[in-house]
Amino acid sequence: MTRFRRLHPLMLVAGAAALSLGLGGASGRGADPTPPVITPSITGTLGDNGWHRSNVTVGWSAVDPDSGITQTTGCDTATFTQDTTGVARTCHAVNGAGLTGSYTLVVKIDKTPPAASAALDREPDFGAWHTSPVTVGFSGSDQTSLLASCTAPVTYAGPDTDDRQVAGVCRDRAGNESSASVTLRYDATAPAVKKVVPARRPDRYGWFTRPIRFALRGEDATSGIASCDAPRYAGANSARASVSGTCRDRAGNVSAPRVVRFKYSRPLLVPKPGLRMRAPVRLQWVKVERANLYNVQLWRGKRKLLSAWPRGTSYRLGRTWAYEGRRYALEPGRRYRLYVWPRLGSRYGRLLGYTYFDVVRRADRATGGADVAPLR
Repeated sequence: MTRFRRLHPLMLVAGAAALSLGLGGASGRGADPTPPVITPSITGTLGDNGWHRSNVTVGWSAVDPDSGITQTTGCDTATFTQDTTGVARTCHAVNGAGLTGSYTLVVKIDKTPPAASAALDREPDFGAWHTSPVTVGFSGSDQTSLLASCTAPVTYAGPDTDDRQVAGVCRDRAGNESSASVTLRYDATAPAVKKVVPARRPDRYGWFTRPIRFALRGEDATSGIASCDAPRYAGANSARASVSGTCRDRAGNVSAPRVVRFKYSRPLLVPKPGLRMRAPVRLQWVKVERANLYNVQLWRGKRKLLSAWPRGTSYRLGRTWAYEGRRYALEPGRRYRLYVWPRLGSRYGRLLGYTYFDVVRRADRATGGADVAPLR
């Protein structure tokens, strides 16, 4: 047993000074005028505020150098193992002169840490994720020595993480501590659209000629991509057609819109196939990059009636024209086929487009005219 060499400061109820003042008192007469000297010894882990945080063993020493000790009561060694808010022990001793002394101390034990808990100030913002600063509060309780303090609230505002533990501590008045924590997922950063992929390559010369869908590909460093838009275009003809879309991560953050531009014309060449036209007929087609000329050919049956080389993207077919030394005219009731090729430097490109139309008499109803244009 280890014995303290000093008095326990916070557990003494009565000390040596009280011995002569009636705490058991000094009585009797004789050659020894001094009552016995009683000293406690306490073995255990001393905590805060006079509390012990372990089993406590109390022993006693009762001495009288003049007349000796003739009797002791309550001075046996005792061990305390249960938490207690205070148990009193008193040692009485009588010396040879009949003088009595006593010493009382109170043992307080709290070996049990407080109950501690941590809680977020709100539920996740989206799914299991918080996307804006969130505060973690700490609270606790203690049945014996009572609670002394807990960690002040902690506000978490980043960095983004998929597994962050926010911890705190509660302490009781005996000095026992318990920790508590919450694990949170935090993502306040929007994803980014990294790529836009068309469902197919342009149909001809960089132009889409039928409805097209685009797939967006996104990236998110923390919660990951949940979904991305897949916009579809089937709108007006335009050399600067566009669609836009966003991606969303698993925390509900939405990316900035991503706009993709492309060329769309349906068809590439007008008039549209099968229209009933009156002369003159205005032909129009889409522009092909790097084309310095276009070859426009007009056929009726197996006969070529025209081969022209305009620089622009339109051609006006009059009522009559000359080709290879002959005069031709658009004849009512006849069907004509029109082909356009781009000239790319010294070579022809692929066929840009083909259409056909029927020429009607003035009295007949037409279904198209010179104002039909593929682009806006």
